[in-house]
Amino acid sequence: MAGLTAHDCWVDTLVDGTRRLRRTYRLHPAAAALSACRTTQRPAEMGIVNLLIGAVLSAGFEGAEAARVYRAIGDFALAWAGFDAAFLALDKNLQETDQAAWSRAYLAADRSVHPHIWQIRKELPDIGADDIFETILSLVIDGLTRRAPRPCVCAAHSRGGSGEARVR
Repeated sequence: MAGLTAHDCWVDTLVDGTRRLRRTYRLHPAAAALSACRTTQRPAEMGIVNLLIGAVLSAGFEGAEAARVYRAIGDFALAWAGFDAAFLALDKNLQETDQAAWSRAYLAADRSVHPHIWQIRKELPDIGADDIFETILSLVIDGLTRRAPRPCVCAAHSRGGSGEARVR
């Protein structure tokens, strides 16, 4: 998280902080498994929390609502990054076995028993951790921009024809 500073756009600050946390945890999965659910109160943690709360306040959230929104985005980031890191901390053979399940068990799903799986069985193996993370992040950011008293108005995040905020 070193070097993370507030962006002009509050959305960029939240997105950058969330992506940096995930990158850091992926680089150090064993340490991430120990810290994802902890509140250390150390200077680095206090600094990042202060920065992210600043972004939430810039979005116009106040008081208890600001605290809830910050905790929601912070806990999402920690939970997802911790989950991601926990998978990477597994033995490589276990990782490969779990990943291969999407190509074996799900691809071979019986249409009459699991019709919904069968309908997208060919696409499931191609979805990776980055795809999932970015999809969830965009859903979270879209929800925040819709709910924010002062939604982001920069060109990168203004709502397009679909009403969705774009995460760059």
